[in-house]
Amino acid sequence: MFNLAKRYYNGEGTEKNLEKAFYWYQKAAENGGEGTEKNLEKAFNWYQKAAENGFTKAMHNLASRYYSGEGTEKNLEKAFYWYQKAAE
Repeated sequence: MFNLAKRYYNGEGTEKNLEKAFYWYQKAAENGGEGTEKNLEKAFNWYQKAAENGFTKAMHNLASRYYSGEGTEKNLEKAFYWYQKAAE
């Protein structure tokens, strides 16, 4: 919802429409954020899949999760590995 509002606000991929932007920003706020419940484990799994498919940003995010232990068990060796892969 939040991203849709942002597209309407900036006119990205559609004609700029501030009324529709406001509507979707409001809906996102009413639903506690961007329209979804926070799930760190699920986010970790998606980062892992994307990283394994070569997406650099996902590699960095996966490394950060291993470093912090968010959504998975903290593992500094795996964090280092994915930070290094992202830098290559």
